[in-house]
Amino acid sequence: MKGTTVEFISYIWDGCLCNGELTLRIGEKTYVFGWSKGAFPKFWESGGYCEKGFGDEKDNVVKAPWVVNRSMLPEEIRDFESEIGDVFNKNVPYGCCGMCA
Repeated sequence: MKGTTVEFISYIWDGCLCNGELTLRIGEKTYVFGWSKGAFPKFWESGGYCEKGFGDEKDNVVKAPWVVNRSMLPEEIRDFESEIGDVFNKNVPYGCCGMCA
């Protein structure tokens, strides 16, 4: 699959960025990940975090790039882990803490 491109098609979520449906085209095949029936399981989690404030301090919410869990990708596309992460992070707003996952 040398020279294969990873193309972002869509990401649909309902109120929580951590849980959604991602559609990618890798080479000639379309892959759907997430909550749809028949989809591959989700492979991403937020790289962000939340820190609890103390006393008069407010909670600190840090948004950060998504993290790809290689072992959750279908075996035939694991070699594209880096490209998949790049495409996902360029097209989906960063999550904040991963607590919704």
